[in-house]
Amino acid sequence: MLTTGTVTGTTESGTRHSMRIGRGFGEVRRLECDSCGWSRVAQYDVLGKADRHLADHGVCTAGECSDPGPETAALDSGPLPWLLCALGMLTLLVVVVVRSVTG
Repeated sequence: MLTTGTVTGTTESGTRHSMRIGRGFGEVRRLECDSCGWSRVAQYDVLGKADRHLADHGVCTAGECSDPGPETAALDSGPLPWLLCALGMLTLLVVVVVRSVTG
């Protein structure tokens, strides 16, 4: 699974839980819980599903906390989206330069 993001949170007892979000085929995303091994394939509302699963572990999610603190789940998207964007821009630049040189 190509991990594109991670949703993490800490319970009141200090236990850290994390959900990895990865790419599947097409628009499908795969969710995997590092704490219990739970996994699911989802197409819509991936962050919501990750938040709900973390809530099952006792992690206070951003939508449910009245006072967000260290136990709030947070999304860490990692460097992959930035790298893919940079690769796309570089490809576009190469195409423009090649077309301007050849004709």
